[in-house]
Amino acid sequence: MHTFLYPQQWTKHDVETFQSYFRTLSNPNNIPFDQKIMQTHKEILGIRIPMIRTLAKHIRKTDYFSFLSYYFPYYHEEYLLKALLIGSIPSMEQLLDYLPSFLKDIDNWAVCDLLVGEMKIVNTHQEEILPFIQTWIHTSHVFTRRVAIVILMKYFLNDQWIDTTLSYIQHYYTDEYYLNMAIGWLLCESLIKYSNKTINMILHSTLHRDALRFTAQKVRDSLRIPKLQKNKLSNLIILQQKHDLKKD
Repeated sequence: MHTFLYPQQWTKHDVETFQSYFRTLSNPNNIPFDQKIMQTHKEILGIRIPMIRTLAKHIRKTDYFSFLSYYFPYYHEEYLLKALLIGSIPSMEQLLDYLPSFLKDIDNWAVCDLLVGEMKIVNTHQEEILPFIQTWIHTSHVFTRRVAIVILMKYFLNDQWIDTTLSYIQHYYTDEYYLNMAIGWLLCESLIKYSNKTINMILHSTLHRDALRFTAQKVRDSLRIPKLQKNKLSNLIILQQKHDLKKD
């Protein structure tokens, strides 16, 4: 493995040198599998996430805002690195400065979910980000909408925000695969934490049948939901699919 010396303050030349180094870490053996599961339009290097996390950790020890000012990703994994850096920005004000332009560049679930997973600061700043979620969740860009849904799932499934979260999802009818998958993920987590509220919401929802199908899939795979509750959800899905078929 190559080594790289990380400057405290980054220049354009430093960042270009880093990107050249980064690309030497490519593993062609990983590319076919990554292309299949990512469905990204960007070229792929085949660098695994643990390696990218290690690089991000080193960059975070420097003035990484100077790094970001000269960093222009091209490969899929370079966007993953940028997601790790932006997501870990320790100031909500600065995070919200960086997010809007970066969201437009996301074209796959991996960058989306990695970004949101790093945004731990949202745990203590829900009110500040909520207006942005309200905008993002209805934009035309699919993965900006997925970011909003995954943020709700990761940081708004708590006593204070559960009713708000479920109200956003209840009538969120879409035929977009990656959005319905995210809704299924959110509803499964919500069923684990707030079973009665979530079941009631599903009964009165206008969700796409795929959202419920993905919910059932997540529930079946979960080790945290009792068998009886899994059966109850299956019955709800049958009712919801019948409702959705009438609209077609």
